[in-house]
Amino acid sequence: MKNEVKKDDIGAIYGEGKTTAVDNEELIKVNKNIRQHPVEEVGAWLRERMSGMTRVV
Repeated sequence: MKNEVKKDDIGAIYGEGKTTAVDNEELIKVNKNIRQHPVEEVGAWLRERMSGMTRVV
């Protein structure tokens, strides 16, 4: 094993003391890029043409 398990690690909560914060500006950029991906544009085009489908949610 590259990283040894220390005696203090046993029984500890995984990731304890680490933050799960996300940079909001970076998240906005990533979401914008996802929405503008060609696959998403094709999906929007296809959904517009499914007039016979009923909305589930």
